[in-house]
Amino acid sequence: MKKISLIVLSVILFGFLSINFVSATTNYCADITSRTGCSTTGLVRCGNVETCPCCFEDIMATINQVISFIVWDIATPAAILFFIIGGILILVSAGNANLLSLGKQILLSTVIGLVLIFCAWLIVSFILTGLGYQKPGGGSWYQF
Repeated sequence: MKKISLIVLSVILFGFLSINFVSATTNYCADITSRTGCSTTGLVRCGNVETCPCCFEDIMATINQVISFIVWDIATPAAILFFIIGGILILVSAGNANLLSLGKQILLSTVIGLVLIFCAWLIVSFILTGLGYQKPGGGSWYQF
């Protein structure tokens, strides 16, 4: 387990160092608003070396899209569904201790899951703010 943790930490550290090296040594990302040929939709908006090379801002925009999709499009509706299921189980338990405890467990697990997801969002926000990332044109990484 320690080897896996060390390998994952090394890959993450190397990734951050590589991103900083690439963004520091290339100047084609200096004026990101003037790039042509870049996609305005989709998960990854860059990648064509001739017309739309990837920059540090593109990587951060991709991270933003993934986090936003997970938090708002998957986790929030799923949490609402599980709150409803847990509440219904508690309401229809009618003295059945197993259904009552299952409903309480579902509600507790949903709350813990939401807390973990939003704490992960805070950690990503802290790291990106610490790296000094700002959207082109100003604003925080999580603002649309």
